[in-house]
Amino acid sequence: LSSDRDGLVFVDIEIRGGNIASITPVEDQAPSDLTEVDLDGGMCWPTFVDIHTHIDKGHTCERTRNMSGSLAGADDSCAKDEVFWDHDDVYRRMEFSLKCAYAHGTSAIRTHIMSGPVQGAIAWPVFEELREAWRGRIELQGVSLAILRFFRDEEAGAALADQVKAHGGILGAAVSCTDRGGHPDDVYTTCGE
Repeated sequence: LSSDRDGLVFVDIEIRGGNIASITPVEDQAPSDLTEVDLDGGMCWPTFVDIHTHIDKGHTCERTRNMSGSLAGADDSCAKDEVFWDHDDVYRRMEFSLKCAYAHGTSAIRTHIMSGPVQGAIAWPVFEELREAWRGRIELQGVSLAILRFFRDEEAGAALADQVKAHGGILGAAVSCTDRGGHPDDVYTTCGE
């Protein structure tokens, strides 16, 4: 393919079954009865993949602002915001995140899901509903968000693992020595070193 002075190439892209079937230079275009979408010389780019999000916690700053802008402030704001969480609230906020991401060209999102007893019981079922509703537009992957020391309680840890598995998620945990995460007494962290 020959490019212009900016390294760009004018091509026709044939899509079949949601996949690229061919890419041909515009000058080699053969007559076709396929449906055409004229991009008028516009650019075609792959979609975005967002690998670290928190869509269940988004769009809450009007009601529980993080005044310090810190991770500890975010944790505190999220804990305070829990009183507003119900199925409809979480669904609305998560779906708004997906609509915005999709409108800006995102096709895959990996999101942490709050996994404490109250928020997790609400957010995981909503995650599963939205993953199915958006299948084919955005591939959605959920990862549990709990602090590592949560797993000291083996029964609670096993219950969380079961919940995450039931909703098709991935079991995860956060470690932070400075903000409500790891603890210096934990043998599985490097806190204090």
